[in-house]
Amino acid sequence: EPDTLQYDWFIDADNNTARVVEVYASSDAVLFHAQNYASFAKELASLRTVASMSVCGTPSSALADAFSKAGAKFYAPV
Repeated sequence: EPDTLQYDWFIDADNNTARVVEVYASSDAVLFHAQNYASFAKELASLRTVASMSVCGTPSSALADAFSKAGAKFYAPV
């Protein structure tokens, strides 16, 4: 997807828990990804459970609103 800077998966030694690290150039790029993700989210939900979601940086109000509804925790730059 455009403006995706990092998209990496990491798995623990037991092969039970994965962590996905996604970095985007802008809030608009994240929202674009979220729209694409929505097309297959139900199928993926049958395969995994999301334990937590973190947003780091300074999100736009649209992104903060959308991800707040999804239960994300926000971290501001220091």
